[in-house]
Amino acid sequence: MQIKVNGIELYAETLGNPSDPPILLIGVTTLSWPSGLCTALTGRYVVRYDLRDTGQSTFTDPGAPVYDLRDLVTDASELVAALNLGRTHVAGMGVGGFIAQLLALDHPDQVASLTLVSTRPVAPGPADPDLPAHAPEVMEQLFGRPAPDWTHRESVVGYMTGSARLLSGSKGFNEQDVRATAGAIFDRAEPTAEAQRASHLGTAFAAMDCQPRWRERLGEITASALVIHGDEDPFFPHHNGVVLAAEIPDATLLTLPGIGQGLPRVTWPAVAGALLRHTSGHPLIDPAARPPLPGCGTGRRPDQGVRVPARLGPGPRRLVPGLRPRRAAARRCPGRNHMISRRTLLATGAGTAPVARCQPASRRCAATRTHHQTTMPAGGARTRTEGTRSGAACRSRP
Repeated sequence: MQIKVNGIELYAETLGNPSDPPILLIGVTTLSWPSGLCTALTGRYVVRYDLRDTGQSTFTDPGAPVYDLRDLVTDASELVAALNLGRTHVAGMGVGGFIAQLLALDHPDQVASLTLVSTRPVAPGPADPDLPAHAPEVMEQLFGRPAPDWTHRESVVGYMTGSARLLSGSKGFNEQDVRATAGAIFDRAEPTAEAQRASHLGTAFAAMDCQPRWRERLGEITASALVIHGDEDPFFPHHNGVVLAAEIPDATLLTLPGIGQGLPRVTWPAVAGALLRHTSGHPLIDPAARPPLPGCGTGRRPDQGVRVPARLGPGPRRLVPGLRPRRAAARRCPGRNHMISRRTLLATGAGTAPVARCQPASRRCAATRTHHQTTMPAGGARTRTEGTRSGAACRSRP
């Protein structure tokens, strides 16, 4: 169906029962999210759509767009309102992840949960110094090939199949699926070179204004977040997903071994299961499904070697390979009346900060209503300095 939003028309498709919890899937076109994966999201009202200048949505000039990234975010926000979805689970893939992040930041009342797939926390262009850029050897192969005839279906299908072979990772390439998807995208877009490039490659993002930056605001996201990323992604390498999960509060990272860009068929069972649990408010995995690593409490993530505590559902803290545990909550220091930050807890790998770091703190005596200096020496025993009020002796307590 065609939905009027923000002065243009977006083509949108829905799947499932409108009374079920809605999930908005954002990519370049509707087919950025595989139909088989959408069908597997049983119990969710799935909505996917074509961005401006792609597929069957309003088409102007993707080579010189007169809109910016925030307009695409407004498109998504108004689409949610037009379909009367209310608070919606939002998932963004690739460049659609840029829109999903900003939707969660600028319209938090519309976002029930956030899922980010194969994306990064910065816009097109040079990556931040701590983020890996596109793999140069793969980009050379990808863009060093002769361009297809973008008006010829078989030429485009062959070219996109070669691109997928380079980007899919060692376990992700399925030629039959890739050819079928490329053919379907070709058939849905206008038969012009500009429309085909934009629909297959999202070329408008390279030309549009994506400023201002939003990475520095990721800590403001309040929606529960799931980051899904292949560990062999050459376009947005895996560490981009690691950073997203680290900078969004309480986000979880699901790593897909042997997978590159996107969500090929081999990932659908794991991804559909994770999405269904994430959008139901349940733990992302059943803690009993995998045994804990030796030693409850803290350990090392196999893919990063970082010590992090985790709690996945009820029971003791345990670690699950490939999944980023939720961060520890702040705790009150036993030696002083202050809160220990999450960063300190994660740095120490334990539930409390070292007592040697605690400084003397002032406490009020219950007997005389005076303040006493309370210290927590390394030995562990508290000591109290007596004080007086109006000449009355303080009744010291242990």
